[in-house]
Amino acid sequence: MNARTLALLLLLLPSTAEAQFPLPWRRRKPEPPPAQLQPQWPAQPPAAQQAPPAQAPVQAAPAVVHPAPQPVQPQGLTPLQQEDKARLLKLARDASLTPAATVRDAEDRMERWKMVMLIDPGDVEARLGYEQAQKGLDAARLKEETERTSKEARDKELTEKRDRLRMAERALYARDLNGAEGILNDVLRQHPDDPRASSLMDMLRDARRASELRRRLMYGSAGLLSLAIVLGAWARRVYRTRKREAQATGDHARALVKVVDGVGRGKLVPITRDLLRIGAAEGAGDGDKNDLVVSDVQAAVSRFHCVIVRKGRDYFLLDSSLNGTRLNYRRLDRGEHHILRDGDEFVLAESARIKFLRT
Repeated sequence: MNARTLALLLLLLPSTAEAQFPLPWRRRKPEPPPAQLQPQWPAQPPAAQQAPPAQAPVQAAPAVVHPAPQPVQPQGLTPLQQEDKARLLKLARDASLTPAATVRDAEDRMERWKMVMLIDPGDVEARLGYEQAQKGLDAARLKEETERTSKEARDKELTEKRDRLRMAERALYARDLNGAEGILNDVLRQHPDDPRASSLMDMLRDARRASELRRRLMYGSAGLLSLAIVLGAWARRVYRTRKREAQATGDHARALVKVVDGVGRGKLVPITRDLLRIGAAEGAGDGDKNDLVVSDVQAAVSRFHCVIVRKGRDYFLLDSSLNGTRLNYRRLDRGEHHILRDGDEFVLAESARIKFLRT
């Protein structure tokens, strides 16, 4: 029992309690002396008033026992109780004008009607007001319980949503785009205006676009690599085929020399090796003879006068003679090499003129 209820009970103490525990702020009004109670004697029974019959013997009258007088209980309320009742009744009526917003309000209203009933238990209005306040208290408790249950459900839903968004974020960072998309779709279906879910969905779309771009680049790179491999294999196959054909047909010699003037005029010598030696020496062994033998009457052409060297697709003329060699009317120094082009002519010691041809 709180202090407020205790104060109300002290205010509503009956007269006997007030006599034993007088309140300091309330004076007791002098009560009028009780009226003298007159005992009520019972009437004489009819049998005692009748005369006995003549034949009956005379008997002594029985003694009459008078009951003890009973005090008369006061009817109604004292003026002080009536004053307290009126004040509390007004407070209870004022509180009943508006519906109880909380359980505390409903309990306060019920306590006011209860105080009125403590003063006057037979007051019908107080009894009806107390019952109505009890119903209001039950309704307020039900409303409060419903609101609490609803709040718990909302908190649980928010907690579940927060956990699911955290799972979607972890799946997104782990590149599990399908799992993240399923979770975000469920959350947005229930909460379409959730900003965090919308932001994560935008991040998911960006990640999908980036993944699609990487996939296309990877496929494109793989396609280019495959194409390069195919082209390389095709080029290698073509090169080998042409090399075999050149070896089979002798077409490997793509250049030749022709004696234009001098001994052996009109002679053609194809260049089939990387080195073509030209001079006057004619030995029995391969190391003692030239590929193109050029002789003259004055013996001006050296034994190994010059050589044509092939490097890849280019041909070079290298002079090693004593009497010199002229290439396109330009004298070459001994040991000097010069690249040959189609149609170039070189003269050996002013005795033989040779022309270089490319096929």
